Amino acid sequence: MRIRTDGDYAHRKDVIEDAAEFWGVNKTDAVVKSCDLAGRVLPQLEQALAEADIPPSEAEKIADAVSTRNVTVEFKRPSVSVHPD
Repeated sequence: MRIRTDGDYAHRKDVIEDAAEFWGVNKTDAVVKSCDLAGRVLPQLEQALAEADIPPSEAEKIADAVSTRNVTVEFKRPSVSVHPD
């Protein structure tokens, strides 16, 4: 699999390199680990925020904290949405 990192896609290089540094692995392994994490954690986070007995202001802080440049987590009681930007 090839991931374009030229032209309009140049930002992807930084994202992948950041992930590789975070995980302490090469870029290919970083992409795999990050995809696995996103596929498992984001749905669980969405469910937890929707069902947790925490104040809405705290749930909003959590949603803001885990949002990234590519994924937005929005909390609007009673619903939570996770979507790519």
